[in-house]
Amino acid sequence: MKKLLLIGVSLGALVIVATGGYFFIAKTSVRAETSDKDASFTFDATKAPGWWGADNNWPRLIAPSEAQKSTSAVVQRTIAQGTPEKPGTCFVMYFYYDVAVDMAAKLKELEAGVVSNEKTLSLSHTAVHPFTFHTDEGDTDLRLHQYTLSGAQANGLVGGIEFGVIPLKSGYIEIRGYCEDAAVLDKSLPVFTAVRLQR
Repeated sequence: MKKLLLIGVSLGALVIVATGGYFFIAKTSVRAETSDKDASFTFDATKAPGWWGADNNWPRLIAPSEAQKSTSAVVQRTIAQGTPEKPGTCFVMYFYYDVAVDMAAKLKELEAGVVSNEKTLSLSHTAVHPFTFHTDEGDTDLRLHQYTLSGAQANGLVGGIEFGVIPLKSGYIEIRGYCEDAAVLDKSLPVFTAVRLQR
């Protein structure tokens, strides 16, 4: 499978690295003991059959510099289609940041980030799905935006993308979903009722 590569199934937390349009799912054995680890995303697999949840990981705890720590998520978790041994063609990443956000500006930033390095790519907004997202602050609204990626350089990249931003009283949640084919993005929709933020 050329668009989603699963590397290294070992102990530790799942980490996503985006390079040149490819998204690599890998494991890291880093474990740090701080209060950041009080935050986590829970995943109820009974609500999203055919999907599995990787471990929570805490990017800020493994950031190599103070500058990177200041922009890193407190906690991140990936929910992927298929199984660790036989991955599917879609995955969804959840990030929690403990800083304020302008939701509209953040969404535009996420959209621009997809095509900023390759001018032949085009991102077309195709749908919006409303959900109720569960957090320790109570239920809040999520508007999930779906897109199709196309253009001369789109071959070999993910074709379907989805973004969501949820402002909280203390920080915000950022959601990024990717599918090999935009036509199957809706297969990820059950995931958005199966994940909860706890702190």
